[in-house]
Amino acid sequence: MINAEERPWPGVRPNIGKGSHNGWYSLSLEDIFTRLRVSPSTGLRTAEVPLRQQQYGYNLFGDIEARNVWQLLLQQFKSIVVLLLIIATVISWFLGEYLDSAAIAAALILNALFGFVTEARAESALLALKRLAVPTARVRRGGEEQEIAATDLVPGDIVILTPGSLVPADGRLIESHGLLVEEAALTGESAPIAKSLDILPPEAPLAERSNMVYLGTAVAGGNAVAVITATGQSTELGHIGRLVAAIPREETPLSRAVEGLGRQLIWIILVVSALVIGIGVLHAEPIGLMLRTGISLAIAAVPEGLPAVTTIALALGLRQLVRRNCVVRRLSSVETLGSTTVICTDKTGTLTTNMMTVRELWLPPDRRIHVTGAGYEPAGQFLSDDQEIDPRRDRRLSMALRVGTLCNNATLEHDPQVGWHIHGDPSEAALIVAAQKAGLDHAQLVHEFPREAEEPFNERAKRMATVHRMPKGGSLVCVKGAPQVVVPLCRTQLIDDSRIPVTHADREHALRQNDALAQRGLRVLCLAYRIAAERIDVVDAERDLCFVGLVGIADPPRTDAGAAVEQCGRAGIRVVMITGDQKATACAIARELGMLGNGEPIALEPRQLLGLNSGRQLPELARVNVFARVSPEDKLSIVRALQRNGEVVAVTGDGVNDALALKAADIGIAIGRGAADVAKEAADLIITDERLSTIVTSIRQGRIIYDNIRRAIRFLLTASFSTILAILLGIVFELGLPLLPLQILWLNLVVHVFPAMALTMERGEHGLMERPPRSPGEPILTVGLLGSILWRSLLIAATSMVAFAWSRLGSPTHEAGSTVAFAALSLALLLHVFNLRSERSMFLGELPATNRYLWLVVAVTLGLQLSGVYLPPLQTVLRTRPLSLLDWAVVGGCSILSLVLVEVVKLWTCSRTVACPPRQVPPAD
Repeated sequence: MINAEERPWPGVRPNIGKGSHNGWYSLSLEDIFTRLRVSPSTGLRTAEVPLRQQQYGYNLFGDIEARNVWQLLLQQFKSIVVLLLIIATVISWFLGEYLDSAAIAAALILNALFGFVTEARAESALLALKRLAVPTARVRRGGEEQEIAATDLVPGDIVILTPGSLVPADGRLIESHGLLVEEAALTGESAPIAKSLDILPPEAPLAERSNMVYLGTAVAGGNAVAVITATGQSTELGHIGRLVAAIPREETPLSRAVEGLGRQLIWIILVVSALVIGIGVLHAEPIGLMLRTGISLAIAAVPEGLPAVTTIALALGLRQLVRRNCVVRRLSSVETLGSTTVICTDKTGTLTTNMMTVRELWLPPDRRIHVTGAGYEPAGQFLSDDQEIDPRRDRRLSMALRVGTLCNNATLEHDPQVGWHIHGDPSEAALIVAAQKAGLDHAQLVHEFPREAEEPFNERAKRMATVHRMPKGGSLVCVKGAPQVVVPLCRTQLIDDSRIPVTHADREHALRQNDALAQRGLRVLCLAYRIAAERIDVVDAERDLCFVGLVGIADPPRTDAGAAVEQCGRAGIRVVMITGDQKATACAIARELGMLGNGEPIALEPRQLLGLNSGRQLPELARVNVFARVSPEDKLSIVRALQRNGEVVAVTGDGVNDALALKAADIGIAIGRGAADVAKEAADLIITDERLSTIVTSIRQGRIIYDNIRRAIRFLLTASFSTILAILLGIVFELGLPLLPLQILWLNLVVHVFPAMALTMERGEHGLMERPPRSPGEPILTVGLLGSILWRSLLIAATSMVAFAWSRLGSPTHEAGSTVAFAALSLALLLHVFNLRSERSMFLGELPATNRYLWLVVAVTLGLQLSGVYLPPLQTVLRTRPLSLLDWAVVGGCSILSLVLVEVVKLWTCSRTVACPPRQVPPAD
């Protein structure tokens, strides 16, 4: 990992740069003060600040550059299909078909504007989610303490940190009094990190630099003073931001599939044009005329509605997601979820609540008590041997909860708007919540046992002690800390109502219980107390203690996370946890969520996996579902390794440490309104309600979108090929051209596009989330699908030509015949739009109410067709003639015949498979 301290740092002295030192965390304080030319007691001189601001800039973390208006607009014209339509527009113009050219251009512009407006709204929604992270900072300048805007900080400033404050820039600690810092957003560690002043070795990783504080983290407890070593883009946060900006945005599977379809269409169009020209020449038609006809047919073969259909399908999916509190930054990203094969998810705040909770207590000699409830709401039960107990009547349990509550600097508050929330260390808050679940009021206990002295927690002592005055005189000493430290200080243990001596065997047994709790992913604290008849000093307090028990604290899984993981498993999607936390903690959460069913999670640290950055495929990744102790660069390497294995990777996260992977993933999902701004800007989707189940909804919506796009493409290509084949049949059988150029354009823009749009509103088939993800490299137009389209098109074209031939026999005018062909082809396609809703169920098996928009669109399109036949202005443009009842009888008969023939072929094809159940209709939303 490249660290901010190891990169060229824009320090005050010109000789501070890469190679001159190995990191601020590895230098002595005297060396740091010399390099930064600052006195820790007085801070920077006021006159020095503007000079440093001029040299190094303000403490601003530059946003990942947002896409501007022109970028968003040009993005809508990058598809090969759109390029084909642009070429068709130009060719039509040069051929003198100005109306055709204008109509295709209008369709292109409308599609581009639709996509532009949708994505521009998403960008605006993202800007609305942004918030200023660190508005102010308390500094020591010119010998005085003052509060300034955090943006005015410069390297060398002396910053004062207090509980609840946000760290305004990267800094080295010069004073620390029990400082605890929440670094989950940067490193992934769920528990607050205890800080120290110890000089560290140069190779210390980011998560273990206990003498440093970083921008984007928050003070959970204690007080400290730090000297700023890096601001703005020179911070660790800025480093991650630059790495994120440097990662190229990959194409989504849908984009790749549509581009592939465009390339396929190019070859199909070339073959069709060459075929028509060749047939015409063989029939002794003029070469110039056949070249013009071939070009016209090539233009007709391009499905003008494809870009619009794709955009509308994505936009409809976006609307469904917005209703579920999901902000979509890129329209094409909605579909990508449907092809996801692996979800790489952060643990803290994504799979878990990010609210530490007491899960279990162990009381000597060997009693276990489970605590129910999650989060900071003081509601839950205490269970011993699966039986509920009353903590107030249990002296040992009550004493343990009292000690944990009194030896505590956190507070628990209730706000009608936001509910229960804490101030201070989350682990300490968990002890208060547990006590209040037992009916022990924190404020009342503090009032009853006022604190007289405190020895704050520090990394060296690994314990905290408080001295309280007892109501009837004397002192109560409460101690909590690491079991390995506190247990040896105990001379007695509380069993039943008596304090009995602790033996060596008792201590060993207690430490074994500590190991057992830790292996289950719990953070373990040892609770002990001492009662003295006289007032004592805190220095003499931590001896002759009475051991009360061990308390196991964990960040519990979200209530909906288990169900979401289970649904992903049924859908063939593997969930991989990637966290900066300890392996034992990560495995415990994975087991609780059932990430491997009844199996044991396979967990690795990146250093255990050789070849992660080798650029080759790693088959062993298919068995790993937990990565622990992961840095931001490690997470990026894991995502890229999975992609090399052929996976479509979705990454979820909410912290700065997730941003690199969010940007590199096929689909990046930032979770929560409180997600770091850099994570939001790197993501494709932002889930604002912090519910993991929304991801499952998004995946289902993505699959619906892809299926609907395939339905629409099947219809569009069937419609286009039917038109082409009808013209070919007319030429081959010397019946003349059955359709005139403007009639072809009318079919393309009206009969083809509107029903295809209605097909994008299908709700999705039953069992959609029970099938595995489609292959990432699977094209939209497979060989089997192309064959299905061709035989459908041939049947529709043939029956339409029957109607055309009948009309030519009975009418001397070409307009009358082309009108019959025009009506027969359009009516056959409107009937087949229902047939194309499913490859397996029959026409009559589809319930009408499942897509009421389709019926409406078919009715409107049929009305437009009748207008083209009977309204004089449209008759003039389209060169149509009114049809008689007999004509309509022939048109209707041929159209129904084509539907019957297609149904027979589909029934025969379906009967050749093992099973062909009718589609089940899901309940209405």
